[in-house]
Formats: sequence, structure tokens, C-alpha cells
Amino acid sequence: MNTSSILVPGKNCWKLEKADRASFLVDGDAYFRAFRESVKLARKNVYICGWDIDIRMLLLGNDPRDGYPLQLGDFLNTVAKNRKELRIYILVWDFVRFLGSDREWFPQFK
Repeated sequence: MNTSSILVPGKNCWKLEKADRASFLVDGDAYFRAFRESVKLARKNVYICGWDIDIRMLLLGNDPRDGYPLQLGDFLNTVAKNRKELRIYILVWDFVRFLGSDREWFPQFK
């Protein structure tokens, strides 16, 4: 498939770039470790897009010894507080009222 016919810079994407490296994250532990490191290294923006984001979720199962909290919400708040120039955007579209009572209510207000 020719990606140039799907992605059009300026129309449906910013620009096309070649990746020098890529990796696949197979399990949650690898994903959350990579997520934490990426957020800690971010310089301008962090974009989080997901169906079911719960700020109480633990990113790691044990103390990472980096001084940041384990829970997603506390972690993001700490990073944002320490780095005023960093903007963190979260797109949440979980309709908890219809999906289950075990999920976080109204995460968009937190």
C-alpha cells in the first residue's frame, strides 16, 4: 500500500518523516515504562488519546526510583508542575455511565 495516497501533508497530517528506528511494545509493563520515559523527556507537548483513561492507574508495579509518582494522574501532575513549558493534552471519550461502575467517573474534570 502506498502511504502517500493516504497521508497528505497539510491536509490530514502535519508532515511525513522517515523513522530511523521503531519498536513494538508487546506488554503493559514495557508500554508504561516507555510512556513514563517519553513523558519525562518531552520538551513541548504530550498527547494522550484513549478510550478508557483512569488517572488512578499504576504505571509501574514498584518504585521506579526516579522520584515520580506511580499513579498516572499524580505522575502527569508532577511532571506538569515541574516543567511549566510542557503542555499535556488528554483526549478522553469513555462514557462510564454506560460501560461500568468500576471505572473512574468524569475523568475530564480532573
